Amino acid sequence: MKNLRFFIFSCLFLLGSTVVNAQEHESKTTETEHEGNAQAEQEGEHEEHEVKHFSIGAAFTHTHISSAINSDGDKEWLNVPSYGLYFNYRLKERWGLGLHGDIIIEEFEVEDPNAEGHLAKSETEEATAAIERGTPIAMALVLMYEPIEHVVLLVGAGMEFSKHEDFTLVRLGVDFPFEMGHEWEVFGTATYDINIDAYDSYGLGIGVAKRF
Repeated sequence: MKNLRFFIFSCLFLLGSTVVNAQEHESKTTETEHEGNAQAEQEGEHEEHEVKHFSIGAAFTHTHISSAINSDGDKEWLNVPSYGLYFNYRLKERWGLGLHGDIIIEEFEVEDPNAEGHLAKSETEEATAAIERGTPIAMALVLMYEPIEHVVLLVGAGMEFSKHEDFTLVRLGVDFPFEMGHEWEVFGTATYDINIDAYDSYGLGIGVAKRF
């Protein structure tokens, strides 16, 4: 009888020790998993919130000019191809600075808004006073603001350079960027340039950019 009691007591003791050890092992394993998950979450959040401050982009656009002059000296609406190269720096979550350059790959003439009388063709065969532009390059420093997702407002100033004459310009615009993954984005762009003492133009285009 004593042997039976001793045997039962021994079995209960061993069973209890096994349960306790198993619980301790499970607890340690769970804590280790929680620590690993927490560390992974922190690393993931850090990577997710890491901001790429610089981006460089290129765009194909069309520039529209309402005050162009054709070979006959008549005023006409001109639509010419152009290209853009943009370098941006993000200051904060919604603010940034950009250096934007555009080139129109054609030569053309526009009406001179400062010419006295703006003489059109008449009996003396004098044509409207014109400003010559030879593949002009526009460079502008712009301030960028993103009021809502996928919409970036632009305002800035710069110069338009040409082999004939240079003009100061003011630029207004809006971009529509969309994420493509791996720090790439595609964007639509619309700009309005005011060339002081020369002509106004607006451009519409699409481009791609890479953040780094």
